Amino acid sequence: KQTFHPPWYLYIVRGFMEFFKITLPYAIASWLIIFYYHIIYPLSKTESFLTLILIATLLFTALSYSSMLFGLLSKWLLIGRYKPTAKPLWSTFVWRNELINSITECLIFPLYQNMMLGTPMAPFFFRLMGCKIGRKVYMETNEITEFDLVHIQSGSALNFGSTIQTHLFEDRVMKMSVIDIGKNCTVGAMSVVLYDSKMGDHAILGGLSLLMKGESLPASTKWQGSPSGRIN
Repeated sequence: KQTFHPPWYLYIVRGFMEFFKITLPYAIASWLIIFYYHIIYPLSKTESFLTLILIATLLFTALSYSSMLFGLLSKWLLIGRYKPTAKPLWSTFVWRNELINSITECLIFPLYQNMMLGTPMAPFFFRLMGCKIGRKVYMETNEITEFDLVHIQSGSALNFGSTIQTHLFEDRVMKMSVIDIGKNCTVGAMSVVLYDSKMGDHAILGGLSLLMKGESLPASTKWQGSPSGRIN
């Protein structure tokens, strides 16, 4: 009944959550930007150029990390730790999860994470959010949502725009589970890895490919296509 014929009050609760999902990240980002210029503009008239650059850099860094701290606190307060589960579409868990996604995508990614992609700092935010990421992991993507369900071992590479998809909606039910990527694996550009899948050590998933849920790639093999097929 809750899945296909939700009671009227759930429409109100969902509308309430959707309002904050749409407005809250942009409101906070706008406040941070206004605060930044409120501090920097007067200094531009009194300080030397080099001093202004130094202060502006330090202030922007502080504001970037403050946005990340807000996202971190929101995640642990609203969700806690993600676990393999299934939740109906009309449930506060789904809406709280979407609010966290909106905060990360519309606030943290523009002010911090997007600038870190491709650098050793890229996994830092995701580790704080609960992802289990090993050493020397290359990340050129932000497409991760249910953070605690993502396990990436050392030396692996998530290339441009690849999606680590730990959930799917099936018949109005949100199902989520673990993705396990082994050591020195490669996920190609714009590829998608679905939940309950596993990549063995040194496995390669080519670009524009799809690893279906529940599938496993044996160690030291190469796969390509949608759905992926072995190419060696």
